[in-house]
Amino acid sequence: MTAWLERRERILLHATSIIHGQHKDLQQPQTRRIPEPLCVPTQTIKMALKPTKSVTFNNLASDYGTVDFQDALADFLACINNPDVSTYTMRRRAEDTLIPFCAVPVFHVIKFTKCRHSGESEISDSVHARPEVVDLHTWTTPARFDTVIVHQDSPQDQGNKGTSNDLFFKLEV
Repeated sequence: MTAWLERRERILLHATSIIHGQHKDLQQPQTRRIPEPLCVPTQTIKMALKPTKSVTFNNLASDYGTVDFQDALADFLACINNPDVSTYTMRRRAEDTLIPFCAVPVFHVIKFTKCRHSGESEISDSVHARPEVVDLHTWTTPARFDTVIVHQDSPQDQGNKGTSNDLFFKLEV
């Protein structure tokens, strides 16, 4: 323990001599604050814990304009379950996919957050998707569907051609 204390005193004495050598007018060594590590500016997606509502496939087509949603869902499931098969095989498996439900939960708002330098997160953008609504007073709130392009880096990145992974991203709840 004494050897450690002696080394610490020598280091402090050496640091003092360096500081006094550079700044003759200083009498005491200044202590430096070690800066906190900066938050890497990453963007995450935040969603509500519960969906806005559950919507049937028929209402998805009529209210949200998502024509062929069941076919797109079957393609997605076939792609996730069989990532290494050819496009032809994936399409055939999608045709054989049975979807045992007729409604899906729908979220009307997705928020994108960025991490500030102070470590706090702030909302950098939000995406809205909601159909036209007519209230009790017959006032109409127009539909709003924001467009979003989501790209996830992948080893077989094809530039602006896009990949089947472009629409898949990790969600933070």
